[in-house]
Amino acid sequence: MQKFTLLEAEHVGSSNKKNESAKETEGSVGKKVLDLTLTAKDPRSVHATWRPPSEPLGIIEVFEISALNNKTGSEVEYVSKESAITLTGLDPSTTYTISVSVRNKKGEYDNLPLETTGGGGGLGERVSGEVETLSSDAEIPNDVRAVALSSQNIQVTWKRPNYTLSDEEGYKLEIVGQDFSDAVIVGTDVFSHTFSGLQPLTEYTIYVQVQDRIPGVGLYTSIRGPYPFCGGTLIAPDWVITAAHCVEMAMNCIAPPVGELFTYETYANATLFARIGDHDLKKTDKSERDRVIHSIIMHPNFRIESGSSEHDIALLRLQKAVVADGAIDFICLPRQDSLVPLSKECTFASWGAPPRLSTLSYTNSQVLMEGRLSLETQDFCDSEANEPQSEGQACFGTGAFNPCWGDNGAGVNCVNAQGQWILYGIINSGSFLCTGQNATSTKILPHLDWIKKSIETKEFA
Repeated sequence: MQKFTLLEAEHVGSSNKKNESAKETEGSVGKKVLDLTLTAKDPRSVHATWRPPSEPLGIIEVFEISALNNKTGSEVEYVSKESAITLTGLDPSTTYTISVSVRNKKGEYDNLPLETTGGGGGLGERVSGEVETLSSDAEIPNDVRAVALSSQNIQVTWKRPNYTLSDEEGYKLEIVGQDFSDAVIVGTDVFSHTFSGLQPLTEYTIYVQVQDRIPGVGLYTSIRGPYPFCGGTLIAPDWVITAAHCVEMAMNCIAPPVGELFTYETYANATLFARIGDHDLKKTDKSERDRVIHSIIMHPNFRIESGSSEHDIALLRLQKAVVADGAIDFICLPRQDSLVPLSKECTFASWGAPPRLSTLSYTNSQVLMEGRLSLETQDFCDSEANEPQSEGQACFGTGAFNPCWGDNGAGVNCVNAQGQWILYGIINSGSFLCTGQNATSTKILPHLDWIKKSIETKEFA
């Protein structure tokens, strides 16, 4: 049996205390790592290397790494079996204290006294160092230029930013004109692109930015084919949050029990699983993990087969937990004081179909795509909806990034007033999909108590 306690507004399983040393055991169990070297790779990541201890006490199982934000006091934890790791998702222009310690396997020293071994295995003393991430200005491509080649074609050229791209996907280009917008992603070794089929005598604005390689969560089921039909968000080592209507879609016309914990395989006679940390569906990424969904609980006020988006939220418990590392991490949930200003830009990432302007055919994107949304007032969405949205819904302006089929269930991540990324909402279903200038999501904050209670009080064999 096991329980898991969910923490608010900080990474699950992490500590928000500075210089915490309670985990160290007497006798320097596992001994210290040597020659810790920290390098800021870009504005949002740091590369750490070290040498294992020359005389470890026992067999090294893993290295445990933490990144303490010296400004906010929040701490993120990672694990690695190698003596190197790239820590991602950090804040630009911020000093971090990076600590590394050795965890030994249980076995050879289990029978020695507790004060010598920490009870078998054990965690060694931390070795720490400080590093400052690069400024966000370094992410901006240099010398961006646009030239009209003809009445319908514009060529864009640029130079690499002030650092060497390595783990990034490439460059994202967005073109916006009157009643038109489009976006494309090109590789890290490409420095020009031509937009074709444009309207003559029309002014266009073009944006070029570095596109990070964002690992995502896609939901699959054995009865719906080889592509993710919905998105999700990892909020704890063994919990994914998604939209309740995504669970309804996966049930093969069988009504699931609402508000009760149930096993998907028992009801649907099929397997539901989450792919975590994937990026390119055509390739096997080193970071990707497939996890069978053990059990599900949908919000008790969600109405099956109603078409309503109220309380469109569900929790999926993984059969096997995942650990945070350089490519997989957990998003913070909001606190009661987590305010996000209007017009604030938020993001979502999924393999949903890119919106089509001239065809009714929609196919999944082969590569995880990031979309940008801006938080708007409820009136902005109500003006285009058939009926007013409930208070539990958030309204977003979409621009060129309207969510489409397959994006349902993906998390909408925003930066709150404290400068911290949080899970603000979950993309729900609606007539806005693939078209229109707005989208709605189910807010996390009004459902926070239900999320915490469901995770903290449910026990599993």
